[in-house]
Amino acid sequence: MNKQIRIYAQKGLSLTVAVSLLCFPLQIRADETSDALSKGILYLQSQANDATRTMAFSASGNDAGSVDYLKSFSASDAISYAKPILALTSAGKDPATFPAENFIEKLRSYADDTQLGNTEQLNDDMWGIFALASTGVSSTDSAIQKSKQYLLDNQNDDGGWGWSKSVSSDTNDTAFAVAALLESGVLLGDTAIQNAKNYLKSSQNDDGGFPYDPRSEFGTASDANSTAAVLQAINALGESASDWQKNGKTPIQQLLTLQDEDGGFWWQAEGSTEFNNKGATGDAVIALAGKWYPVKRLESSVENDGAAVSFRIEGKTAPVCKGLVIAKTALDVVKNSAEMCGFAYEIQTTGLGPYLVSVGGDLAEGEQGWLYRVNWNSPDAGASDYTLKDGDEVLWYYEKWDAKPLRLVISNPKEVYAPQEKVFGKVESFEGAGWNNAPEADVKAGGIPMKTGEDGLFELQFSQGGAYEARAEKAGFVRSAAVTLIVADVTSSSDLSVEIVRKEHETVEDETESEVRFTVSPAMLNFGKLEPGKSATQAVQIQNAGGKDVQVQASVQGDEVFYFLKLNDMIWSSFALDVQKSSGKQVEAKLSLPAEFGSFGAKQGKLIFWGTAK
Repeated sequence: MNKQIRIYAQKGLSLTVAVSLLCFPLQIRADETSDALSKGILYLQSQANDATRTMAFSASGNDAGSVDYLKSFSASDAISYAKPILALTSAGKDPATFPAENFIEKLRSYADDTQLGNTEQLNDDMWGIFALASTGVSSTDSAIQKSKQYLLDNQNDDGGWGWSKSVSSDTNDTAFAVAALLESGVLLGDTAIQNAKNYLKSSQNDDGGFPYDPRSEFGTASDANSTAAVLQAINALGESASDWQKNGKTPIQQLLTLQDEDGGFWWQAEGSTEFNNKGATGDAVIALAGKWYPVKRLESSVENDGAAVSFRIEGKTAPVCKGLVIAKTALDVVKNSAEMCGFAYEIQTTGLGPYLVSVGGDLAEGEQGWLYRVNWNSPDAGASDYTLKDGDEVLWYYEKWDAKPLRLVISNPKEVYAPQEKVFGKVESFEGAGWNNAPEADVKAGGIPMKTGEDGLFELQFSQGGAYEARAEKAGFVRSAAVTLIVADVTSSSDLSVEIVRKEHETVEDETESEVRFTVSPAMLNFGKLEPGKSATQAVQIQNAGGKDVQVQASVQGDEVFYFLKLNDMIWSSFALDVQKSSGKQVEAKLSLPAEFGSFGAKQGKLIFWGTAK
């Protein structure tokens, strides 16, 4: 039985629950930067020791070198301890025992009930999160979570952050805030992250680089510090610099224009300012190496009971399953999702370790078999040896070893499209350093045959209402995840709310008459404080206010923890309910958490209903 996650839209309910997921995005390394990296490392080797220099060596795959210069370090504020801690962990040294004083203890001594460090500053919370995370502690650590919330509470209206609460946004602190929030468990799709991305993109100069402050009266020329900081955020987001082009120029291209013949990176173009220097070289190397802070972390001493990861399994001719599961290793994803998804699997013991032979009847044979990727990358470890982290995205697929995954991206995404409205999209393939256009790919949606052009673009148009699953396929590539497109004449939804209250839902109907109308109440489902291994239920009333019988289906958006939601004992993606005209039905919404679920905090989502006439 295949259970695919569908994205539908028509009526909205807000959801809140006290649990969270973490996200550790993939890292990107572009081959075109290898020469620049080598030159940058040679330049740093001629410079004096400092924390960023140490981390640059480690980030680029080189020996971090001696960190004895930090043994006698001491400071009097939180932010001053952050980079020395990060430098030590990048070199594999314990900041609690290697120096003369316990750096971790000193950093934590500046924490209070709401944040870390100076209450007016925000950058000490960003760097404090990096530093603590680098020591191997969980993102659920109290100090990390308090600093996360402090940053979220003090995000500026333009989506950015400054170094303190009282100053305007700048690109450097916004970029570091993005990486810190992701490190602390905020998801990629969170509004705070998306608003920050919008601020950064709006700050990009025509040369592809970034200024410190795009509104500064002292100048807005691109500089290496700012461009490197944003590149690190792009890496943390799991995106490619090619996705951040301005006038056909990427941040990497602009950064490389600032590299001198000796390998160092000028702050701004050589000769443009009397304050020029090459202090940005360390951060430039970290960015070009595809890394962000923390560049490395110590192994946690806490035993891993399993991570909350999203997964997708693509069979030989059709998708098998997609969802959220608790798993220690990549192989455990298959084991632990089998019962939930209803498929059989076979694992054989070989001289090289466990080998996945079959999933859902698709048996490995010849050059084809079962392979896996984590965050789109193909790991060098066997599936039973690859330890997962909270927020990892795991893809299992049946193909040849060199097959590349596809993704289908909608360019004009909407909750609901009108009949005859055009839907524009693009198909891309992951090539190891980023996403490239996928020409001549088959786009399948509602029986409509379509091929992408040389630029990977396509367009769709549907004459009748309904739900159309769009996915991309191409010989020798891994099938894309499905995107469900909803086509309907009548649309309405309620906004997502963070209030933990219950209230009646008032529907604002279209001014034009329609025979398909229904209401949903309440406007919010509050599951309260839910412990792992426990369940909570809420009642939803669906009232058919139109002149036709309707079939109602559902979708979930927001935090992935709501993938565990069931409606009338059915996983939400399989839910379907017939409601006759002028009548109503009650639906039981039940959220059950696995006993192993171990990440805590308030999370939000949206339960969306949509209906079609019977």
